[in-house]
Amino acid sequence: MKQINNSINKRNIQDIIFKCVLYTVVGILVKILPHSLCMTPLNNFYLHTGSKFSKMITITIVVLSMLIGDVILSRLYNYPIFGWWSLFTYSGFIFISFLGSQISSNCSRNKLIVCIISTSLLFWIWTNFGAWLLISNYPKNLSGLITCYIMALPFLKAALFSDLVWSLIVFYPVYWHRSSLTYNHVHYAFSKKIQT
Repeated sequence: MKQINNSINKRNIQDIIFKCVLYTVVGILVKILPHSLCMTPLNNFYLHTGSKFSKMITITIVVLSMLIGDVILSRLYNYPIFGWWSLFTYSGFIFISFLGSQISSNCSRNKLIVCIISTSLLFWIWTNFGAWLLISNYPKNLSGLITCYIMALPFLKAALFSDLVWSLIVFYPVYWHRSSLTYNHVHYAFSKKIQT
C-alpha cells in the first residue's frame, strides 16, 4: 500500500512539474511573440494560470516567464532587461494571477467577465500610476496623474478589447466543454426518465 501511495505521489509531483514547465514556456512564448500594442494575451494567460495553480506556483510561473521573456526580448531588440517599471509590470501580473485564484471550474460566465474586465482596469491603473511616478513627462501632482491617465486612455480601450477577445480563446473552450457536458448529462437523464 505504501508503495502505491509513493508511486501516486511521485506521479502527482511529476505531473505538477510538467504543468509548471509547460505554463512557463507558454508564458514566455506569449510574451515574446510579436503582437500589436496592448493586444497581448498575457492578462488572460496569467488569470488562467492563477485559476489552475497555488499562489506560490503561480508567482513562480509569472516571474520566470516574465524574466526569461524579458531577457530574450532585450537580446532581440537591445533594450534594458529591467527598470523601475518592471516592479509595476511584474507586480501587476502577479496581482492578476491572484485574481485568477477566484475563478473556479464552476465559475459563472458573469463572474469571469467581471474578472477579465477588472484585470484590464487594475493593470492599467497600476502600471500607469508607475508611469506617472517614474517618467519625468508628468508633474508629480494630482494634475500630472490625471494627465497621465488621460494620455493612457487609448491603451485602456485596446487592452479591454484585447482581453475580451483573448478570453474567448483562453476561457471559452472550457465553458463550451463544460456546457456541452452539462447538456449531455441533462439530456441523458431526461431521456432515461422518459423511457421508464
